[in-house]
Amino acid sequence: MGKIKEKTLLLLLVYAPWVNVINYRTTPIVASSLTALFIGLLAVESFVWRSKINEEYFDIIKKNPFLFLAFISLLGYSIFCQKISDLFVFFNLFLLLLLVIPLFVDIRAFCRSYFDVYLSYLIIVVSLSIIVDFILLNTGYASLQPMYNSENVTYLERPFGLFGQPSVNSTLICVFYLLKRYLHDIWGLGRVRNIYFVFVVLGVMCQGSGSGFISFALLLIPVWGYRFKAFKYVFILLLLGGIYYISLTDLVEKLSVSYLTFLYDFVVDIFHLYLAHISSTSALIWGEVSPTVMIPIDFGPIFYITHSGILLYIVFIGTLVYLSVKEKNYNFRYAIILLFIGGLHYPVMFYVVMHFIWFLLFFVVFRKVRLT
Repeated sequence: MGKIKEKTLLLLLVYAPWVNVINYRTTPIVASSLTALFIGLLAVESFVWRSKINEEYFDIIKKNPFLFLAFISLLGYSIFCQKISDLFVFFNLFLLLLLVIPLFVDIRAFCRSYFDVYLSYLIIVVSLSIIVDFILLNTGYASLQPMYNSENVTYLERPFGLFGQPSVNSTLICVFYLLKRYLHDIWGLGRVRNIYFVFVVLGVMCQGSGSGFISFALLLIPVWGYRFKAFKYVFILLLLGGIYYISLTDLVEKLSVSYLTFLYDFVVDIFHLYLAHISSTSALIWGEVSPTVMIPIDFGPIFYITHSGILLYIVFIGTLVYLSVKEKNYNFRYAIILLFIGGLHYPVMFYVVMHFIWFLLFFVVFRKVRLT
C-alpha cells in the first residue's frame, strides 16, 4: 500500500509547479484547496491501511540544530504575531511539510523512486512553458500566455513562463538541472542525457532574463569544469571581465553602470524604508507586516526579514551554508549559489515548487539516501 501513497505524493509534486497558474487564473483558495486535498488523501490512505508513522525522518530535525532553531522561530512567530500571514507561509511552507508529510509516506523510498524523474519533469515543463510563451509572444498571441498580466509592463516583451517572472523561470531550470546532475553523481546513475541541457539552453535563451544568463554562465562551471581543472578559474575571470566590459559599454541595459547605480540606490532606499518600518525588538526578531508601510519584493532578503523575522532568515541561510559545507558535490554547491544570487532580487528559492524540492533535498543530504 506504500506505493499508492507514494503515487499520491507524486501527484502533489506534479501539481506543485502549476500552483502559480491556478492561483492567478482562479483564486488562492482553489490552489490551496487542491494542495490540502492531496495531503488529505495521504492522511486518509494512512488511516485506512493503518500505516506506521515514519519517525525516522524526524532525525533530520533532531540532528540538525539549524532546523531545530527554525521550528523554535516558527513557534515564536505564531506566539508573538498571533497569526500566520500568507507571506509567512510563502516563505516557510517547507517547514510545515517537514512536520506533516513524513507521517504518511516513506520519504527514503520515495526519493529513490521518483526524485530524479521529478527533476526531469520540472526541467521539461518549465522550459516548454517559456518556449511556448515565447512563440505566442512573437506571433501576436501574447495574451494567451497562462500567466499573462498586462499590468506588468516590464515583462510584456518577455515570456511570462510557468511562474510569471523571468528571473525565477530561468534561474530555476538551471537549478533543477544542477540538482539532477547531483543525484546522478551520488547515486551513480551515469551522465545526464544531453536533451535536458538542450531544454535548459532553449529556456534561458527564449526567456531573455539577465539573471537567467548569469545563472547559465555559472552553471557551466560545474558542467564543464570537472573535465578541465583550470576551467572554472579561467571562466570566472572571463565572466568578470565580460561583465565589466558590458557595464562600461552599456551593451546590455541591466548590466550597465547606470542601471547598477540605480539598483544600488534602490536597494539602499528599501533598507532605509525597512529600518523606519521596525517598531519594536519583536518586530525585528519575528517580523511584522505593517498596514501602512509596504516593503517592495525587489530585494529578497529584506522582504523575507520583514515578513518572517531576522531570526528565521539567519537560520535558513545558516542551514544552506551548512548544507553546502556538508555536501561537497560541486553541482549541489553551485545550485545553492544560484539560489542565493537569484534570491537577492526575487524570492526564487521560496516558490511553491521549491518548498517540495527543499523537503526532498534535506532528506537526501542529511539521511544520505542511496539507491541500494
